[in-house]
Amino acid sequence: MMKIIPKNLRASSFVEVMVVMAIIAIMTGVVTGLFGTSRVNKELETNAREFVGVLREAQTYALTGKLATPNTIPCGFGVNWNGSSYTLTYNSKATSGSVCNSTVITTHNLKNGVTVSSSGTLYFSVPYANLSPGFPSGVQFNKGGKSYFVCIYSGGLITDRLTSCPSTP
Repeated sequence: MMKIIPKNLRASSFVEVMVVMAIIAIMTGVVTGLFGTSRVNKELETNAREFVGVLREAQTYALTGKLATPNTIPCGFGVNWNGSSYTLTYNSKATSGSVCNSTVITTHNLKNGVTVSSSGTLYFSVPYANLSPGFPSGVQFNKGGKSYFVCIYSGGLITDRLTSCPSTP
């Protein structure tokens, strides 16, 4: 005796299962690609914001006239960057001297393969944190064909953004 199985209870065919699996694989690839792009953007943003923090630290030290080395006269504070690292420096002269010398306060390495597109220096003089003449208007961070920018303006404003720096904030 043969049982008749209703149409709505029949199993899926092999082709139907393969089509569903292909759709799931394509969707997984798209989502993974989106998360990969998001990860690179987040790494760029994180490194740029840490750099902004060091620039603001130098700016604050110059405004307050911080003495990073005892028995010296502060000239200013600078940030130097090149490739995958940057340093915060203290520029000072001896109490009886007239020439400002630079001392490294901290060195920072960019993380996760992020680099800066060019080397440069930014210097804030004491006591008003004025920027040195010819200061760079921006620093470009790069990874995997993507970029993130830190913008520096003559009035002392420092910002970070996804697009290149405009001439005015």
